[in-house]
Amino acid sequence: MIARMGMGLSICLSIIDSHGGRLWTADHETRGATAAFTLPLAASEAP
Repeated sequence: MIARMGMGLSICLSIIDSHGGRLWTADHETRGATAAFTLPLAASEAP
């Protein structure tokens, strides 16, 4: 689970989870962070 996320990422996480996807973040040493996600290709692949 992502710690300390704003309302926007929380909403995105709910939508991605409901479609069987995954959301994660990665901090950068110098500054900033990256948010990434995956979604299944077809509805039949979703949980």
